[in-house]
Amino acid sequence: MLRLYIIRHGKPNYETDSLVEEGHIQAEKVANRLLFIKPDKVYASTMGRALETAQHYIDKTGYNLIRCDWAREDLGYKYFYNQGSGWCFWDKNVLPLFALDEVISMGVNWHKNEVFKDYKFTEGYNVMAHDADKFLLNLGYKHDRTKHTFIPVCDNKEQNVFLFAHGAFLYSFVSNILDIPYPLFVLTHEVVNFTSITVIEFNDYESRPRILTYNDYSHLEK
Repeated sequence: MLRLYIIRHGKPNYETDSLVEEGHIQAEKVANRLLFIKPDKVYASTMGRALETAQHYIDKTGYNLIRCDWAREDLGYKYFYNQGSGWCFWDKNVLPLFALDEVISMGVNWHKNEVFKDYKFTEGYNVMAHDADKFLLNLGYKHDRTKHTFIPVCDNKEQNVFLFAHGAFLYSFVSNILDIPYPLFVLTHEVVNFTSITVIEFNDYESRPRILTYNDYSHLEK
């Protein structure tokens, strides 16, 4: 069984791609919370704000940090970010399209709908599908997209894996591995808070992964 913990970075200065003072405080709090879980691997996006957040945990535990370029948020800009309008999940022109019955009814092929012909959603979906499936396969789980399940490819022991990444990345990544249409996921899930924790569980038999925890930032509450 695999439990994948996805942790968003702390509050940043986006221009310098680094944490502000409040972000470091948030990162320290989430690091303290994660001390109660023993991970087998710790990954982080190679962007500064994710690395600095992960470093608070690394400094406390001495774990090896595995850097992954594919989890960088800026890689998604070309597919899901419109200059002047921001991310597509905030775009007042795109959101009504996401809610169309004809889009939702297409399931995981939503991006092929004619209403998105001027966007790069198909390319973005394919890139994430490739990267996400490769990542999970390295952890011992093969994605069967015809049945929307994951198949253990070895005798997997129980393992915990941390991935320090980004809010916009999480929308694309989690909807992809759960085979939930991105528009539906965007419309029904709030944007995750700084240093929030989302946990996805994969069983040791062929099955669909499930969300155990979404956007949990209780460690920031006074």
